[in-house]
Amino acid sequence: MPSQTSAGSELAVSAAAPAAQTAAGYAALTWTPVGSVSSIGTIGPTYEEISFKPLIGAEETHKGSPNYGSLTPAMASDDTDAGQTILATAADSQTAQLAVRVTKPDGKKSYFMVRVFSLPDTIGETNTIIMRNANLRINTKPIPGT
Repeated sequence: MPSQTSAGSELAVSAAAPAAQTAAGYAALTWTPVGSVSSIGTIGPTYEEISFKPLIGAEETHKGSPNYGSLTPAMASDDTDAGQTILATAADSQTAQLAVRVTKPDGKKSYFMVRVFSLPDTIGETNTIIMRNANLRINTKPIPGT
């Protein structure tokens, strides 16, 4: 696969859950793009490392349960953006989960469910944009879509 830049990537959210954890289930949802996103973050699992040290022999290392991680998208703060409003509503809830779609410039998509753990505004120096830096904890295995 040739290299590609991040330019043209999109983050979109849906307050609805898919009928099934499949690409078709997610594709059937109504999506709202999140505006003014400058970066999205890392998608993909990491596994808990489990070590076993037998009394005789070398230490063994095993893969434990997966952690699908979190997205940390950065965006210019915009209270009028519908996607950011959906994120803010979920951030205020203890239980809300959102469906997320990340689209790469080549059109390939990843779908998964998240909880919004934070969406703080970052106010920097004089000549900077007020940013929001979200923490979206991924709760389901990312599903590739087309």
